[in-house]
Amino acid sequence: MLLAERLRARWVLALGVAGTLIASATLVAAGPAHAVEVYPRPSGGTVAISGHGYGHGHGMSQWGAYGAAAVGNLSWQSILAFYYPGTTLTNLGNPTIRVRLDAVGSGPLYVFNAVGLQLAGKALPGPAVGVTQYRVRSLSIAGRLQVDALSAAGWKPYSSTVSPAVFGSSSGQVDVSLAGGTRRAYRGSIYANWATSTSLTPVSVLPMESYLRAVVPAEMPASWSANALRAQAVAARSYAGYDRAHAPAGRTWDTCDTTSCQMYSGVLAEYGNSNAAVAATAGQTLIYGGTPAFTQFGAANGGWTAAGSQPYLPAKADPYDGAIPNSANTWTASITAADIQAQWPSIGTYSQLRILSRDGNGQWGGRVLTAAFDGSRGSVTVTGATIGSVFGLPSQWFIPTNSGPSGDPFGQIDSTSTVPGAVTAHGWAIDPST
Repeated sequence: MLLAERLRARWVLALGVAGTLIASATLVAAGPAHAVEVYPRPSGGTVAISGHGYGHGHGMSQWGAYGAAAVGNLSWQSILAFYYPGTTLTNLGNPTIRVRLDAVGSGPLYVFNAVGLQLAGKALPGPAVGVTQYRVRSLSIAGRLQVDALSAAGWKPYSSTVSPAVFGSSSGQVDVSLAGGTRRAYRGSIYANWATSTSLTPVSVLPMESYLRAVVPAEMPASWSANALRAQAVAARSYAGYDRAHAPAGRTWDTCDTTSCQMYSGVLAEYGNSNAAVAATAGQTLIYGGTPAFTQFGAANGGWTAAGSQPYLPAKADPYDGAIPNSANTWTASITAADIQAQWPSIGTYSQLRILSRDGNGQWGGRVLTAAFDGSRGSVTVTGATIGSVFGLPSQWFIPTNSGPSGDPFGQIDSTSTVPGAVTAHGWAIDPST
């Protein structure tokens, strides 16, 4: 039996209304979903999951920006206005940004020697005298650092200095060793900041526009449409500007080089197309209330943005996310009963998942806010974000698809309307047999 026919047979009886019931498998209403959804443990012990979006869903969808540019023919200004309503564009110039280099790690900083390498603005002995690397170590005296030089004779002390030890170069680039041992070049200067007697905080210090040359292609493929790349450049510039404006006094860095802030991968990450996008939007920053806006962005929102912490980060339908088909907009996954029991052994043998609340935006009632895992010995209540994190789901917008009672369709009616001889219901539904 087709989905609509099975739903018609079941829901006409449930509503007690004679006539034709037209059922929709997608959510039309966007109000909060209050009904508790119960999904019993499947007979095979594996919960099949369908979901939307990749990431938190706040602000700009990168796949949405691509769709808006390539399919919707929107300018980069229009893309930004759609995703960050209420913000305005202004030119804030080219300030310096300080980026904590988590990729380098907190151990000794290793700097590869090259002609023109400098320490605190003074030329260092170059490769011609046999020095291949310099190393910076923390000393037990707070704020003191030791700089060593490596040659054929091994590591030898070069100088002791007060934090920070600042490496620059006449070439405008400094090569350092990452935590995994590979070599990477960064524009600007590298600061080694004393953190503890055994650790450092390495920081890349450079002009904002130079920083963005490495950020934009690390966050969005450089082959994408020019207006998508330009929107990304402005969003990244604004995000970094927000971090910079909110860095606590006394901290040695403004932002970091991971997805906790923005990806920043040095000179090798740069591409011509993304460099052009940075240049075309030079200095352009989104502001709100006179300061850089908190321009969050993520890979995909699945068709609805999620409300963020700022008034310019509303929940809204996004017609551009999914305009170019991609696996971040819609995805499938699975969670085993064994995984659930291992994560929360106090519940005993897993019996069912209850989704307690959703944000009310989009298919199935939107992103999961809270849920409960029930078992033979008890229950645990968690957030949708926790479920996504624990089980590696791309987002917290999901629904089990093989846990309906007796294999029948299940779902939720959000609204109904009547005309003579017919009732129309709007909501969502899952049919396990299809």
